[in-house]
Amino acid sequence: PDGARLELSTGQSWLMQARGYAHTAFFLESREAVDALNQRLRGDGYAVASIAAVTGDGYYEGCVAGPEGLLVELTV
Repeated sequence: PDGARLELSTGQSWLMQARGYAHTAFFLESREAVDALNQRLRGDGYAVASIAAVTGDGYYEGCVAGPEGLLVELTV
């Protein structure tokens, strides 16, 4: 998609373990790019919060935990 997006969610999910900020997402050019960056970050010692897969809303996405424990979503 072109430009920035803001996704607002309610209810229970694995992302909503606490109130407030949930995660930051980066839209990459392909599934292969998502997989490659996820693997690189894991190799650099970042914890994988979710393995990339197609979600209910049609995105291919996975998450890693950043240095402060905040989630970083990699998606296409």
